[in-house]
Amino acid sequence: MKNGHYSITAYEGDYTLHVSVADYYSKDIDISITGNENTENNIEIKPFIGYLA
Repeated sequence: MKNGHYSITAYEGDYTLHVSVADYYSKDIDISITGNENTENNIEIKPFIGYLA
């Protein structure tokens, strides 16, 4: 997997974003949204051992 793009619209608050894709380890990250703002996160996920992307 080279790139995955997403967009989420949410209310103010604290969230946990769960990122998962087939043949890769999943990852959870904490995100805080305050006011009317845009937030960008670059999340690297690792392939399962022995899987060639």
